[in-house]
Order: sequence, then C-alpha cells, then structure tokens
Amino acid sequence: MSQLEVSDSGEKVVVTISKSLFKEAGLKIPVIPAARREGDALVVTLRQMDGEERAWREFFEKMDARGIKMSDEEIEAEIQAYRKEKRMAQLSDAEKG
Repeated sequence: MSQLEVSDSGEKVVVTISKSLFKEAGLKIPVIPAARREGDALVVTLRQMDGEERAWREFFEKMDARGIKMSDEEIEAEIQAYRKEKRMAQLSDAEKG
C-alpha cells in the first residue's frame, strides 16, 4: 500500500494513512483530524489528542452507549465543574509544596 490512499464510501471520502507514515509522524490513536481548503488544495491535519480531550471523548461515548442525553447547558455546567475541580486540585498541590 502507498503512504496514502483515498476511496469513496458513499456519503464520505475515506483517507487511509499507512501505519508506517502515521508512526513516523509520532502519532498514536486517538488523534483529532481537521480539514480545510486552501485554494485548490484540501489540507488535512492530525494532532494528538491530549488527556483531557480523551477523557471527554470517553465520557460522551459512555453516555451515547447508555442512551443518556444532556442539554448544552448541562454539558457546560459539567465542563465548568470539572475545570473548577482541576483548579482546586492545583491550588491544593501548590499549598502542599
């Protein structure tokens, strides 16, 4: 297989990157893909998902699996509570040492 393969899958165009190229870029699953148009070109970028993003993805996957739905306001409240908890933990760590 070449380094990159593009195929048509009905409603989507699928871009397949060889595992060796993926590893050469220093990436590990999961990654966050983004695509943008620059003139006649389509530029696709991949960036490594950090721990917080991974935790949120897992959180929402579990919710989806259980059929749990939340409003935007409820999601925002959860995010704010998480951030507050993280800040409090950082302050507590700073006071300890």
